[in-house]
Amino acid sequence: MRTICETIVVVRSENSGREFFVAQLSGDTDMVTDGWVSLSSATCKLVVIARLADFRYDAGAEVEQLLNQALARHDLRVSHLVAVERMPPIGLGRSFQAYRNFYRSPRLFFKDITGEDGVAVEVSRMSLDDFEREGGQVLIWDHAR
Repeated sequence: MRTICETIVVVRSENSGREFFVAQLSGDTDMVTDGWVSLSSATCKLVVIARLADFRYDAGAEVEQLLNQALARHDLRVSHLVAVERMPPIGLGRSFQAYRNFYRSPRLFFKDITGEDGVAVEVSRMSLDDFEREGGQVLIWDHAR
């Protein structure tokens, strides 16, 4: 499992100002992460990484209902990436070392899970190990077996 999730993204709601955590799933190919989904708690420092047998990417509400029921919770939500704001190219034509000093990562916007509408913006990242060391909890739920 740690091969598909090594990073936790800390995001802040633009509406409420509350922070929540999103597991960033990644792999060498799409097949590695196919069927896996990340859910975030709206009330505590918890992420659930779940694998579903017949996962559909447009089934967020169904996934939330299934996992909340299976884990006897009510606060798990899917927060997917909704927009990427690219930063203007600064430092073009300079050496690579100079360009690195000017480069800024794009801003990532996720679905806000703290309210009905809105977005949440990435404020930081941490390793999965650091997340757990700082009191975060990661649950793995594998329904595909």
